[in-house]
Amino acid sequence: MYRYGIVENLRNLRFRFILCMQEFFDGIPQDQWRVKDPAFIKQSEDFAIAKFREWVIEQVT
Repeated sequence: MYRYGIVENLRNLRFRFILCMQEFFDGIPQDQWRVKDPAFIKQSEDFAIAKFREWVIEQVT
């Protein structure tokens, strides 16, 4: 990210990723969370990664 002039504290990036993960869980009623289901966790991680990637691209462009 430094290559593109984005100078962010690593703690801020971690926090940004957590917000992306929270967005996934906010979109699903809590009684439908399946936190012990590996496929559900993978889905949440994929969602957060995609959202984080979108945020990075927005910062670069």
